[in-house]
Order: sequence, then structure tokens, then C-alpha cells
Amino acid sequence: MPVSNHARVPPAPPALEVRDIAKRYAGETAVRGISLRIEAGEIVGLLGPNGAGKTTTINMILGLLAPDAGQVMIAGLDLARQRAAALALVNFQASYAPLPGNLTVRQNLLFFGRLYALAGCGAARGRAA
Repeated sequence: MPVSNHARVPPAPPALEVRDIAKRYAGETAVRGISLRIEAGEIVGLLGPNGAGKTTTINMILGLLAPDAGQVMIAGLDLARQRAAALALVNFQASYAPLPGNLTVRQNLLFFGRLYALAGCGAARGRAA
């Protein structure tokens, strides 16, 4: 039986993994027990009626709100413990941003880069082209 010298490559962590997150405001539960796993390349939408907790969930995933319970992992990085490294991997464009609907992806990237005075805007221009 031939012996292989090839090391086994571990599988990549999911792009996003949310484990049982919860958020309460003044004693009221806004989000309870949300868990999901999104692999690289998957596209996912959150659907639900007003008040269902969609925005609160997104805000916890983006690090804008800390969950009261649970864990958010971005590419295997724990958002609570490795915040800067995890958020460096995240881009988010809200569909309700007050921008003209006819901007290209490149124009959106340049606009937000300038808005937030991001370093390396020149590199972003090259990647967006």
C-alpha cells in the first residue's frame, strides 16, 4: 500500500457562524437563540416582519451591538475576542443607504472610502476596477 506524504489540509472555517445569539433591551427580548452558518460564496437574506429582530441581528454580526448571549465568528475569528481582525474581513452595504441607485459598485466603494478617509484608497481603486 503506497504511503502519501501529502499533509491533509483542514477545511476552511465558515465565512460566518452565529451561535445562539440573544439581545435584550430594558427587559424585552429583541433576539433570542439565532444560529446560522454561512459558507464562503453563499448568499443569504434575512426575512421577517417589522420588529422580528433582523436589524438587531445584523448589528450584532457587524459588531455594532454586543450580544447578551451567544457568539459571532467571522472566518473562524471570534468577534468578541478578535474584533479588529474579524471586522477587517467584513464589508456591508445597507440597501437603505441614501445614495443614488445608479452608482456602480466601484463608485460605491470609492464614495465610502472617501467618506471614512480610509487609508489605501488607491489600492481599493485598483481592486474595484
